[in-house]
Amino acid sequence: MQHQRLMTLLPALPDEPQPSPIPLQEAIDLVTQELDGRQLQAEDTLLQMLDCKNMEALLQEQDWFDERGPRSKQQLQERTDLPPYMEEFVVQWEAGTISGPYPFDALWRDYFENLYETGARTHSRFLMESAIWETEVRNGLARQRAANLGWEAEPRLLAPQHGGPAIQDLMMQVKEAATPLAKQRVVDQARLAAIDEMGAQGPFSLDAVLRYLAKVLVLDRWAAPHETNLKEVLNQLG
Repeated sequence: MQHQRLMTLLPALPDEPQPSPIPLQEAIDLVTQELDGRQLQAEDTLLQMLDCKNMEALLQEQDWFDERGPRSKQQLQERTDLPPYMEEFVVQWEAGTISGPYPFDALWRDYFENLYETGARTHSRFLMESAIWETEVRNGLARQRAANLGWEAEPRLLAPQHGGPAIQDLMMQVKEAATPLAKQRVVDQARLAAIDEMGAQGPFSLDAVLRYLAKVLVLDRWAAPHETNLKEVLNQLG
């Protein structure tokens, strides 16, 4: 299915970190109305990023919740309609069987694995390539932070692979940035550029719709810079 009507309706997005011209919730609503069947599964899996952040906050008893995630606070609290990987993680968390210095690494590893698998099932090259890129970036950031703090990097890695030259160059730019917020800006600038190159390049394809939504997710972080959650920024940076 070609999504010409939707993609011509949506406003153009900036190519650098700044507030989005369309609020995230509005973008989600418009996209959801347009998709059906496996396409909705692809969208839901991408947006499970918000569910994972919410679940992480709930399990740590943090006092915030992003209502724009696919699953409500009640659903996450009552463990209803959870993706299988998230349900399994919660069971292991509550049983105290998750090892490692940062247990939520396991949740994010499973999220990206599920993102890749869903991309394969729904014929979305974008989801598959996004899962690979994000895993490589997060691994690079984990190695960098471990080196700075004198930690062992391997337990923090989402997967064993190393990123290619582009990822290594990005890590050098991150290292040179002066503050956590500046580091996040470097990563998000690269993330926006990478998103544009991922997936099927037709302007009205499912991948085009998912690319758009992924970019709004990135830009949403910069909607109110003065309210930026420093803890989230640090977590994003490994």
